[in-house]
Amino acid sequence: MNLDFLQTFIKIARYGNLTKVAEELGISQPAITKQLKVLEQEFGAELLHRGQKQVSLTEAGTVLELYAQQIVNLMDKAKYDISKLHKTVSGKLCIAASTIPGHYILPFVAGEFCQEFPQVQLTLEDGDTDEVIKKVLDKSVHIGAVGDCPGHPQLICQHFFTDRLILIVPASHQWAKEKRISLKEMKKGIFVWREKGSGTRKSIERILAAQDVDADKLKIAMELGSTESVITAVEAGYGVSFVSKWSVQNELQTGRIKEVEVIGFDGTRDLYFVYLKSDIIPRTVETFISFANSVTIKEKLIKYLNRSEIKRIQK
Repeated sequence: MNLDFLQTFIKIARYGNLTKVAEELGISQPAITKQLKVLEQEFGAELLHRGQKQVSLTEAGTVLELYAQQIVNLMDKAKYDISKLHKTVSGKLCIAASTIPGHYILPFVAGEFCQEFPQVQLTLEDGDTDEVIKKVLDKSVHIGAVGDCPGHPQLICQHFFTDRLILIVPASHQWAKEKRISLKEMKKGIFVWREKGSGTRKSIERILAAQDVDADKLKIAMELGSTESVITAVEAGYGVSFVSKWSVQNELQTGRIKEVEVIGFDGTRDLYFVYLKSDIIPRTVETFISFANSVTIKEKLIKYLNRSEIKRIQK
């Protein structure tokens, strides 16, 4: 049984689109189809219902997805536990991250990592998604963490966490009273937007486009260079915006801003590690990615992010 094939199948189950999976993995769609055929032969069952654009799991596929995820999680845990036996990992590790992973997720993961591997000198830089990708390509950093998979032929793009984009409005806004609005109503709003090059902005534009909403036709009051600035502008009453749910836990808890559900808007998105394709991956890079993807660390991270008294991490 090839573990890579199971990981591919998990991505297919997540996205329901073979082309998207092929782009993320950096392989051809026929290669994806070949992996599926091998799995179907291995289990003696059809795993997917195939449509013109999307695929969905059969009953057998649903069962396999459950066990495949458990197998992958166990392998991650094994790698993590074994890595702890060899704490001689040392050297420099430079990571560049866009706003959401860089401000809200990686500081915790990096802190845990440095406790486990004290001989690694870790630095964490920030920038928007385009800047992070450039740093990885010019080798000024070892790993990038971004909110949008670039699909670049020189890069490996690996999912490591799931985010959810939500619509936030000032506490006094009419939508705050309604709590739930239609896409048609949403298009009437005045928005505060992230700058071009932001992974958050790219994700929002892609999600809206899937609902036949052209983001360029929305009323944009201003474009700002950080999530913190966007949140401040919304709180001050200058507009509404889509932001990561991880970035506004404190503001929602205190009632300074309100979350509004948009019917038909699914804000789920993946966050990714990106690094250069190479026959030899530095041990520090392999160890960090394995550590960050381990079940133990993800459970700790989710508990940390969900605590009610979470404070916004400042630049």
